[in-house]
Amino acid sequence: MREERIDYNTLRDDFSIYEVENGQILKVKLSIVDVVNKIDGDNAKKGSVGTNPYSHVITPSDIERYDVKYEQGVASDKDHVKELKFTTVSEIINIYETKKLFIFSGIRVEKIFLTNKVDSANNPRLRYESVSVIDAIEKPNFDNPPNNVQNNPK
Repeated sequence: MREERIDYNTLRDDFSIYEVENGQILKVKLSIVDVVNKIDGDNAKKGSVGTNPYSHVITPSDIERYDVKYEQGVASDKDHVKELKFTTVSEIINIYETKKLFIFSGIRVEKIFLTNKVDSANNPRLRYESVSVIDAIEKPNFDNPPNNVQNNPK
């Protein structure tokens, strides 16, 4: 099986934003990093999309610290202190295009947890659970439109 890398353009690549009850802002996105056709011996193609989730936390100086003993380090699910309430500010679907497809990627945060870990700036680390979606649709062919599309000359 051989692989054929497909060129793509980024039309939208932005963060979804969540306001957390402790004052932090969680920003997340699922970015496309690779588009590949895998071609088998019969020249049948199977598409594959590589993704990378990104997150960023903005921490105000007056953050609610709760009564937690924090320590430096990377947080795991064993470090969860409590589940935090949050409000969705925006949920973004990112859009990419190849010659033949529009590719959509999105991520939705479902739970956010305060942990007992802090980052190098001594800000509480958050962990979150999310679901992600990737979908693709064929681009319309303007040279050969379906029968239900009218040609409107000017």
